[in-house]
Amino acid sequence: VADSKTGLGHLYRAISLSEAWFGNEIEFLLINSPHHILQLLETRKIRFKNLKDFNDVFQCIDDGDMVINDILDTTEEYMARLKEKKIFVVNFEDLGEGSNYADLVINELYEKFNPPSNHFYGHRYAVVRNEILLRPPNTFSERVRTILVTFGGSDPSNLTYRTLRALKNIANQIKIRVVIGPANEKKEEIYEFVNKNMADRGNVELLENVTDMGSVMEDVDLAITSNGRTVY
Repeated sequence: VADSKTGLGHLYRAISLSEAWFGNEIEFLLINSPHHILQLLETRKIRFKNLKDFNDVFQCIDDGDMVINDILDTTEEYMARLKEKKIFVVNFEDLGEGSNYADLVINELYEKFNPPSNHFYGHRYAVVRNEILLRPPNTFSERVRTILVTFGGSDPSNLTYRTLRALKNIANQIKIRVVIGPANEKKEEIYEFVNKNMADRGNVELLENVTDMGSVMEDVDLAITSNGRTVY
C-alpha cells in the first residue's frame, strides 16, 4: 500500500526489510501504484511488478516463497488463497479477519493485550531504517534551536502547511527544517506560503527527495510529525 492517501510508510518499511535481506531474491508486488512510487523503486534498483489487482498476485507466487503483506487489513478470502500455495506469510499492521491465516503478524503501531502467540505488537517490533539505526541519538537540549516538520511521504491532511502557518511568527533564530514527501500533492501551496510569508527571514529550509532522514534529524531539538513510523 503506497499512495497519496495512505502514505509511503508501508513502502519504506518494505524497502528497509529488503536492505536487511540484501543478497536474497526479493520482488515487490504493487497494485496500481502511481509513477512516483515506481520511480522511487527504480532509483533504488529494486525489482518490482505493478499489477492491476490482487488476483494477479497469485500468478506471481510460487510454492516455497515467503510473502510479506504490508497492505493493512486483509480479508479471509485473500489470505486463504495465499495459504493454498503452502507458503510462509507475514502480515504487517493487519487487524483484519485475514490475519488469523498468517504465520506471523507484526503491528508496531498498535498495542494489544493477550494477542495470539504468533502476533507481536508494539514499539519493540518497529522496522527502523538503516540510516537512522546506525546513527547515535541526539543530545537532549533544553533550548530549541532547530525544529523539524515532517508528515510522511504524502501528508494527505496537509498538516505541513498548517504547521507552517502556526510557526509563521516564531523567532528568527530558530531554524525550521521541512521535509516534503514525494507523494505530497500540496507542495506548491507550501512553497507559495513560505515564499510569501517566511522567505525573507532566512530560517526556513524546504527539503525534497530526501534519501537520508538520519542526517536531516541529526541536530533537531524538536520534531513536529504524525504518529507513524517517523516516531520510532
